[in-house]
This record gives sequence, structure tokens and C-alpha cells, in this order.
Amino acid sequence: MNKYFFIILLYSTFSIEVFGQCDDISFTIDDNICIHQNFAVELDDEQLSEYSIDFTAGDFLDNDYSAEGLITNNDFYRARSIKIVEDDGMFFGFALSQTNNKLLRLNFGSSLENTPQISYLENVESEINRSFGFDIVESKGIWNIIVANTGGDNLLRIKFNQGLLSNDIAISKIAIQSSIDSPNNIKIIKTGNDIFAAVSCYEEVLMLKFQDEITDEPQEFLFEVGRGHTLRGIDIVEECGSYTGYVLSYTKEKILKLNYGSNLMDIPNIETINLTGSRLRYPATIDIEFEVGGYYAFIQGALGNTYKINLGYNLGQLNYSNEELDLPTSSQGFGLEMVKDKSDWSLFLIDLKNRELVRVKFSSDSSAGSPVFYSSANNLINNYNNRGSKYLILNYLNNSGYSGYIIDSTYVSGLVSPNVFIKSDSISCTKQNIDFSASSESNLNSWNWQFGDGNTASGQSISHQYTADGAYPIRLDVTDANTGCSNIAFDTISIYQQPIANFSSDQTVVCSNTDLLFENQSILNGADDFASYQWYLNDNLVTNNTNYTEKIELPGIYSVSLKTTIPGCYDSISKEIEIKEGPKSDFSFAEACENSFVSFNNLSSGSNIVSRKWDFDNGVESNELNPDIFFEKNGYYNISLTLTNESGCVNTKFDSLYIHDVPRADFSTSLACDNIPVKFTDRSGITGDEISSWQWLVNDTEKYSIRNPNIDFDSAGNYKVELKVKSSFGCESNTIKNIEINKSPNPDFDIENACSESFVSFSHTKNQNASDIKSWLWTIQGEEYLGESIEKFYSAPGEYSVKLNVIANNLCSEDTVKQFTIKQSPTVNFEVENPCEGEETILRSSTENVTDYNWIVDDNIILSGKESSWIFSQSGNKPIQHVVTAENGCKDTLTKEININRIPEVVFSVSNTEGGVPFLVELSNESRYAETFKWNFEGGNRSISYEFEPSHLYEFRGDYTIELTGYSKDSCTASSSLNISAVNPVVDIELNEIELIEIDGENFLEVKVSNIGNIPVRNLFVSVELSNGEVFQKFLKEKMKFNTSDSFTFPINHDLTSVKNLCVEVSYDEVEREINKYNNSQCITFNSGLSLIGFTKNPSRTDSYLKITSPNNEIVLIQVLDSKGSKALEFEYELKEGLNHIPFKATQLSPGVYPVNISNENIKTSVKFIKQ
Repeated sequence: MNKYFFIILLYSTFSIEVFGQCDDISFTIDDNICIHQNFAVELDDEQLSEYSIDFTAGDFLDNDYSAEGLITNNDFYRARSIKIVEDDGMFFGFALSQTNNKLLRLNFGSSLENTPQISYLENVESEINRSFGFDIVESKGIWNIIVANTGGDNLLRIKFNQGLLSNDIAISKIAIQSSIDSPNNIKIIKTGNDIFAAVSCYEEVLMLKFQDEITDEPQEFLFEVGRGHTLRGIDIVEECGSYTGYVLSYTKEKILKLNYGSNLMDIPNIETINLTGSRLRYPATIDIEFEVGGYYAFIQGALGNTYKINLGYNLGQLNYSNEELDLPTSSQGFGLEMVKDKSDWSLFLIDLKNRELVRVKFSSDSSAGSPVFYSSANNLINNYNNRGSKYLILNYLNNSGYSGYIIDSTYVSGLVSPNVFIKSDSISCTKQNIDFSASSESNLNSWNWQFGDGNTASGQSISHQYTADGAYPIRLDVTDANTGCSNIAFDTISIYQQPIANFSSDQTVVCSNTDLLFENQSILNGADDFASYQWYLNDNLVTNNTNYTEKIELPGIYSVSLKTTIPGCYDSISKEIEIKEGPKSDFSFAEACENSFVSFNNLSSGSNIVSRKWDFDNGVESNELNPDIFFEKNGYYNISLTLTNESGCVNTKFDSLYIHDVPRADFSTSLACDNIPVKFTDRSGITGDEISSWQWLVNDTEKYSIRNPNIDFDSAGNYKVELKVKSSFGCESNTIKNIEINKSPNPDFDIENACSESFVSFSHTKNQNASDIKSWLWTIQGEEYLGESIEKFYSAPGEYSVKLNVIANNLCSEDTVKQFTIKQSPTVNFEVENPCEGEETILRSSTENVTDYNWIVDDNIILSGKESSWIFSQSGNKPIQHVVTAENGCKDTLTKEININRIPEVVFSVSNTEGGVPFLVELSNESRYAETFKWNFEGGNRSISYEFEPSHLYEFRGDYTIELTGYSKDSCTASSSLNISAVNPVVDIELNEIELIEIDGENFLEVKVSNIGNIPVRNLFVSVELSNGEVFQKFLKEKMKFNTSDSFTFPINHDLTSVKNLCVEVSYDEVEREINKYNNSQCITFNSGLSLIGFTKNPSRTDSYLKITSPNNEIVLIQVLDSKGSKALEFEYELKEGLNHIPFKATQLSPGVYPVNISNENIKTSVKFIKQ
């Protein structure tokens, strides 16, 4: 049997520094038991104020867990912390979202197995600001959340004024003197009457101490953990009055251990935990729990990793192995919460990326009959239903306020414990023999009884007496003779003292013909719920009720007995009573109508009557023998007659008299008109009875005897109508009313335009009664219409009927019906051609067999004829109405909205109207009000395009006309043209200007280039040559159109200190087609002398050019010497400032090598030329 003790001190103050030893609690179970064996836990609970025992502990020993996503919500995206608490059997979770500073409440209901319902609590006055962590605690019945308000660098208190399910919260700032930076996480510790809150900040930990309850002004202590840490999650463990904290370093990926000792308000000794195994990546939240194996730290990393570290039973160590849990979460996490519900552990995480709350369930041994026992349990008896090692954890709070843990274990063998059943009474009496017996299907060899009163016995069946009342636990221990497995059976018996029977009667004079009450006054000593009673009159059982009520008609001596019984014993008592003769009241009467007299007939018996009293329940009393009494109102009356004789015996009879209601005659009529019977409706009323007959009289002449007659009147006028009614009891009444019979209208109407496919007019014809009409109702083909005149559309010719119902102001109505014929109408239709503004639009009717054609256009202009035309001056939607008339006079009208199209405005331009072949012309379409286009590039439809803005390549020289035609959506057209010339191609690129400029201390070269030819060039670039021989190139542009110029600037990344000149030559693809290569280059001179560049072609068979740069305009002498030193050529050349191209007549020289000297009075230089 393995046993471990862990004690945590709750009652302490931070000033206490020395604690006593941990408690030695006696907590044991058998080392070995059998399956289904009821075993007893031996626990010395005198030192404990409360405790719980987990019989299925050890959930963290094996990595047996499963994860599932519970619920998704967008507000989980930046929820950095989650906390779950139990309140009165309900589980509530809370999370704070950084995205919108919402406080989410998760209502799990009575089980963490449920999917939570999410609701939101108001961020009062927007105090919550990007909070990372929080913790929740109950203090004096009030729940509070303390928030690390990261964005505000402060702490908040959220107070639930009416419980966790209510939205009534208050948010306030906690007043602290310390300046804190980025508060991140909070751990609340309750110790006795004090509440501590540890807050991890950027590089510091703030400890708050609240006296007795959460307030806004706690004591505080701030200390620095170390530089370079970004502190996140924090948890604190209390063990035997000593506190150990663990805080996470996010940036250094470390766990720091805080050794507080006995005082949380002191500076702790800080150590670093050494981890092997999985890398601890960006740890964010930590939760430490105790289980078999010691303390376990669960850590959530910001990259979604979840870790478990077994800290063991000894928190003094620093070296541990880190294990990463295999969970299906994403790469983003932060919040973590471990919750125990009874014996089951659940780990809750927030998957930030998937915005999902995840629950991880650790597998728990479900073999115990009851997984958890609490200190309220009647006994500590349990069992297991399968074999194996079983772990138990006792979690207790002792009488001094210390809490702690004790672990014990047992082994369940594969043998099955015998079953056993106790049979006995559950209730009995003191000093009575009670039989106890037991049965079992197994072969038992021992039966040991404990009766709960200190007495024991052995045997399968025994008898026992209890000397005192009370509830006694019965225990039977048995052993199987074959397996040796034992078992325990339990029962409870309630023992009561023998009852004492007694009763009383409250009558002073006991008379015949009177209700007698015998009240039970038995003494039961707490066995009231199990008592039964038997009442006897002259030894005859009369009732089992608690009390006995009887009316005895004959005088005499009678015996009344009561037997009071509880299970196991009883008591009885008998009493004699004398019954004196009493009077017997009796009377009769007959029912009557209200406002009449009722006669009462006295039928009483008995002698020596000294008093008589009648009560009629209407405020009237009488002592007459047979009174006559007037009753004004209907209803029930409680009549009583009370008689008293000389012996004082009193007898009363009660009876109920019903006074019938007299009916209230009334009636109403329907609309009274002379053309229809008038309906008379009975409105008479009566209470408690029914009206059985009706009589109707008109001008004193009886007409009908039914309830609701219809009566005909010959003419309009005034009539006297009387209604007489009688109830089923015979009560009568009548009423008379004068009825006016109104004159009915005589309607007529006209029908106009009775043509098919038309609206036919129906109009009421005014006559002498027209002014009296208030409404008209037309019924045509089953449909109803209101109005004096209406129109109804008829689609087909044929015979039809119409009914008109009119209602006069006196509400009398009358109908008239007419038959009529709908004639065939023509069917109109027309077409429109060429609907273009400013042009003739053709209107053509397609209707045949009609006599008249009319057209209505622009501002009611009327045209006629089957075909007509009209010129619309403006574009837009124009209504055109066409009206045709048939021989039968029927017309048909059709109106069409015709879109008169705007004439397109056709305008276009080209990039160049003249160019060298192949000449690519790019066109720009600037037309308006056209939807499609047709381009004709060369005439005769040889080259056509329908694109909006095409381009065209002219490959042959010539003059061309480009014509563009634009079409509107209804084919309105317009055209425009432009002349183009395709000429011989001229390629000529000119280097206009070069300039060396300085920008921010660096040299840049700016060149300006023009295409003065008539075709574009491609891949334009320049070659830059320095006098020191360095050469580099710079790409300028992919394509340069002709008749365009452009400037380019680029850096010169070369040292120009010793450079005399810089020359630039522009080039491109197909540069050999250039007609003037001498304008392709320029130079910049940096000194006062000449600078020789060289020949454009050397060696060469043909003439070449000598390139020289000069700072001034000056004349030089050029001498060409042959191999003998003789002058082969000599000439002067006038140099201009800048680059010069001097023609060199190489064709005058024979093949060979020639020195060429260039000189003037200031300078002399030479170069070699090779003639091929």
C-alpha cells in the first residue's frame, strides 16, 4: 500500500514565518479486494472540517486523452485567456477578446460535457483594453474577476452584483501605487481570510494582498524578475504553508521558479527550471494541478503547442522532462485552463487561428461504484467492477484551515466478491424481538452482524432487541468459503418507542342527531409518518381516519375505542359516552320567480322545543312556525332552521332555495327595407334558466311564435312590434318597439365601348333616388368592383352579363342585372424604320381591315395613313401612338417608346501621317455615340478592321486614305477620313546633348536623344568611353518612335580625376541603316588641350573619320607619313569646340601602316592608321 501526504495551509497571514508539521491523518483501505466487494475506507475525520475522496485517480499517469472542438466564434481570434468555475452546480467559462475588448461568458450548464452557450457582458465605459489575462474568485458570496488590462497598463476589477448568470456587473480600476508595464497574467490564491493576486508584467511580478474580500485598494509589492524577460503565465502552489511560484519567460522560452517560503509579500528566491525533451516554444499560459504522480504543469505555447511537465511530489527540484501533447490544434494558441469535475479532468484551450474552443478529456477509470465521496456521505463504502491497481486521493481541509492531499492505493484481484442480501423490518419498536436474516447465492462460511447499538451477533438468521429509539445502521460482513473474498451488506432500521393512544371530544352536551367529533391525541414519539388508526363504536370498526366524526340518531350509552399502531407495536384506549335525545329539524318549500313570496312548511320532530329560528340568507330571520318570505332577487339562498330543546340539545337543518330569474325581453332587427323580409333577432336574457317560448305581434296582431322570425312588410312606414318571452320555469316578460320600414332604391346603368381588347365603361344611371345612393357594387364574371362608374377590360368578344347592387343612405339595397354583347376589336401593330435623328423615320402599320389609321408623334402631332413618316430633330426615347378604327366602331391603340438614335460623331487621329515603309500607323478613336466601327485602310475593302482602335502596317510606298465608319445600335451611321503617306524609310538618330551633372556628391550623365528619321528604332543604348580606356554601356529604351525626343540620366560609377575627356555614342538595332552616323556621338573635354579619340574605322580599306575633341575653336595641321617618313597626305582642319569628325581620305593611300601627326602651336599628338 503506497501512501503520500501533501498538506496545504489555508489559515495564515503573511507575517507568520514558522509553521507546524503537516497533519498525520489516518486514511487507509484494504491492500487487496475482490471485484464488486464493498470495502470501507477507514478515515479519522475528527480533525477534518470537509473532504472529498476521488476513487478513480491517476488520470495523468498514461497519455490517454482525446480532443474535440466545442464551438467556433470570431471573438476567439485574440482571446488570450480562459477561466472556468463552478457555481451552485453550474459551470461558467469566461474569455476576453483582444480584437474588440469583449468579455465572453460560456454557459456549460450542469456539465462540462455540454456545448456552451455564448453571451456577452458589456465593456462598461470601455475600460477593458487589449487585456491578456485574468482570474476569477468568489469572496463572501460575490464573484469577482481581476483583469490584467494590458493596453491600459493597469488592473481592473469586474464585480458580478447578482451572480455569474446575471448581466449586472460593475467594472472599476484597482488603485495601485506601483507603475506596471504590460500586465499579462494573473493567479489568485486564497489563504484563510486573505486573498492574494500575483500579476506577471513585462520583467516584474506584482503581488497584491486583499484583506478578507476583493476591494479596489489592496496592499502591493513589486519586484523585478530579470532583464530581457517578457513574462507571461504565472501559477503558485502552496504546500505545508510554503509557497512556490512558476512564471513563464516568453522571449527566453524558460520557466522561472519563485521560492517565496511562508510569506507571499517577500522577495522570492528566483531559479531557472532546466528542461529536457520537447523544446518549450514561446510559453504563454501555465496551470499546475495535483494528481497521482505529484504536481503536473500544463503549459500552452503561442505557436499552438501544449506541454505537460511532471514536477513530482518534491517541488524542490529544478530538472524536469518536458512532454508535448499530440493535439489537433493550429499554429496559434495562448489560453489554457485545467478543470476537474468530480473525478474527471478536462483541459480547455482556445485555438486562435481557427477561432475555436477545444476540450481535451483525460481518460478516467470508471470502475468505481461511486467515483467521488464527499464529507456529507453517510458512510465510506465503495466497490470496483474490474481488476487492477486503483488509486485514491483524499483532498481535505482540516479544522485549522489547512488543506492537503493523501494518496492511497489498492489492488482488485480477478476474483468476484459474493453477493449478500439482508432481510428485516425497516421500522420497529423498542423492547421488541426483531428478526434479521440474510441470503446469498455463494457458499458463505461466516456471517457477522453489527446492529449499530454496540451489539454484534453471528449466524445467517438472528433476533435482536433495541432498548432505545433511534436510527441504527445494520452491517453484515460475510466471507466466501471457496474464494476467500469478503463483502459487506448494509441496511438501516428505525426504532421508535411504543405509542400511547388517546382521544378527546369537544362537546359539553352529547345529543342525538348531532355531529360528534373525536380528536386523536395519540403520542407517537416521532413515528407520525408510520402510524395507523382503527376507531370502534360498540366494538364495531367504523373508520381508519386520524379523527372520528359520527352522528348518532338514538339516545343511550355508547363505547368508543381507538387503536394506535406503528410497525412492531401498538396501544389502544376505550371511553363510554351518554347520548341524550335531541330535536330533528326539517322543512319544505317550493321554488319561485324573483320579486315573489315563498311559503316554508315546518316538518320538524322532537319534544320540549323551547326555541325556533329561521334564517333565509336575505337579511330576514323568523321564529314563526310556517313563514311566508319575499325574495326580490334571483339566485341561491341558504335556508336554515335551528331548534333547541329543554336539555340544551340543538339541531339545525340547512337547505338551498333557488329563486329563478325573470327573463329580460329584448330584440334587434336587420336592415328594414320594403323589398326584403326583415330579420328579427331575439336578444332576451336570463340568468340560471332558459327561455322556452317567444310570441311576436305586429300592430297587435300575432305573427310568429319562433325565436328569430323573418317578417314581410307590404310597404315603407312605421310599425309597432311586441315580443313576449317565458322561461322554462314559467317566469314571463315583454317589450314593445316601433320599427321604421325604409324604401328600397331602383337601380339602372349604361354600358359604353363594348369592344374586345378594350376597357368597357359601366355607369349608374341617375334617377329620382340617385341622391340617396351611398355605394355601388358591380359583379362582373365573378369579380366585384366598387364605384358609381367603373371600367372592365374584356379580351374576347361574346355575350356577357353584369349585376349592379346599390345601397341607399338608409342602407336599403337592390340589384339589377343586364345582358350585353362585346364586339370584336381590331388588333393594332406597327413597325418603325430608320429611327435616326435628322433623318426620315418611316411609320408603317401592319393592321388590316380597318377604316381609319392615325398616328400621334412629337407633341401631339397627328398623322394619318397606313404608312407615314416623320423627321425627329432630337435623339432620345419618343412615344409613337397608333390608333385604328374598325367598321363596328371599335378602336385599338398601341403606343411604343422608340429610341431615336443620335447620329454618331466619328473622329479619329493617327500618330503620324507620314512614315517610312514599313509604316506602322497607330490610330486613336475619339468617336462618340457609336457602338461598332469599320476601318478601311487602303480603299476598295482590301484591308478592313472592326476593332475600336486598331493599328495598320503599310508595307509599300504610296498615298492612302483611312476611312472610319461608326454605327449606332440601330445602324445610324457617320464617316470620317484621313490621308496617309508611306515613303522610303529614313533611319536617323541624333545625340542632341550630353551633360555631366552632380547630385548629392555623385556624378550623373544626362543625354538627350532624338529620332529624326521616319521609322521607329528598337533597343536604344549608349556607349560611354573614357580617355583612360574604360568603356561601359547603358540601355536607354526598348522602342523609340520617330519624330520624338527623350532625355535619360544615369550614374557614372568611375573615377574621373585623371580623365581628359568622356565620349558618348548612341546605338540601336540595325544601326547600319543610319544615314548620318556623325550626329550619333558627342564628347566632354576636361582639360585645355586636344584629345585624340581615334579613327571610326581602323584598319580600313575605305575612307574613315578621325575623332578629336577640342576645348576651343582652333586650326590643326594633319600630316600622314609613309614608311620612309615622307608626307603621303597633309592638310589643315578647323576644329570646333567639342567632338570633331575629320574626314580621312584613306582611299588615296596604298596598303600599309601610316603614322598620323596632329599638331598646332600648343600641342602635338599622333596615331597609327592601317590601310588594308
